[in-house]
Amino acid sequence: MSTARILIAARDPALVAKLQALLKILDYTTAGVAASASDARRLAESLKPDLMLIDVRLEEAWQGIQVAAAINKQWQIPVIFLIDSADIEALQKAKAIEPVGFIRIPLDDNEVLATVKLALDKQWVERQLQESEQKYRSMMEAMSDLVYICSPDYRIEYMNPAMIRKVGRDAVGEPCYRVFFERMQVCPWCAMQQVQHGQSVHHEITNPRDGRIYHAASMPITHADNTVSKMSILTDITERRQAELALKESEVRYRRLVESATDYIYTVKVENGRGVSTLHG
Repeated sequence: MSTARILIAARDPALVAKLQALLKILDYTTAGVAASASDARRLAESLKPDLMLIDVRLEEAWQGIQVAAAINKQWQIPVIFLIDSADIEALQKAKAIEPVGFIRIPLDDNEVLATVKLALDKQWVERQLQESEQKYRSMMEAMSDLVYICSPDYRIEYMNPAMIRKVGRDAVGEPCYRVFFERMQVCPWCAMQQVQHGQSVHHEITNPRDGRIYHAASMPITHADNTVSKMSILTDITERRQAELALKESEVRYRRLVESATDYIYTVKVENGRGVSTLHG
């Protein structure tokens, strides 16, 4: 995680100096200092800091809260409020914009360090999760295989574009067995029960709608609340199975032909235009 850049918005020079000294202990950089609402907006836009520490009473009563709400909405910069612990009314108003934390005035060194570090660590984790989710979604959307996720009660939670094209619509919220296979009840081959016990299941299914043959790979996705959804990836193997069947039928026909032949049959191996060996029978 790179060095965090933090914007401080407060009028009290002594408060600002104390915060800067504490941030330096954690190797965080003070990106800028704003002493007014207009300065806070300007610096937030130009500097795009990782975090903003802002006094709830930056100018008039609760001006800091209004400025923080606007900055967070426009540039998604997380906010920690600096607030007098006795100012209950300001605390209630500040909670409404869902800051990542509060630091009480007068400052407690340990509280400042812990609150800022926790906020930045949480932000880093959320950013990593978001990037991971974006990569995962991009991968799913680029796949030609049919992918869907359904809940334990068989409701579709996600369909990749290939599956949407196959079905003809985005059917999130509908029962998977009805959408994909036109059944009125759960498919007899469904792997939901095994998936709910943490197993990954691989098997072949034939879609009764069009007769296509699929290799189905089903696996569990565990959510934060410990519920488990089933993700299935369907790979169309119809042509492969048809080719295998045609080859097998061809081998059978050839074998029958050989077994019923009354003429003498032999095979000559040719290399560079010359026969080098003969296989009789």
